Amino acid sequence: MILVGCTKKSEDIELSDLKTACDYVDAYELLGDSMIKLMVLEPGTHKGREIVTVYEGVSEEEKDRFKVLKEKRRLVHRARLEKYTNEELMECSNYQRVLQQNDEYLHMVL
Repeated sequence: MILVGCTKKSEDIELSDLKTACDYVDAYELLGDSMIKLMVLEPGTHKGREIVTVYEGVSEEEKDRFKVLKEKRRLVHRARLEKYTNEELMECSNYQRVLQQNDEYLHMVL
């Protein structure tokens, strides 16, 4: 499964299509990019790490889409935990990008 460079939408990710550790990393990246695009960012810190908060000014449609994406990412994560270790994910080319995304939204509040 190749997610990078295609027109696949985050919401269209199916767990049954994720066959390799790198498929999971690609799914994380696609979902993360979509979630970040929906956020209105407010930089801050929490326990010494940078965080972002979503302002209340986000539309209801955007909030709903964000919640769908967040739930999809949670499902991808749970399925990944059953199949692959972090060490296996680290071998994937997009792994560092996913770590950068995680730093961009350590803490999200709607």
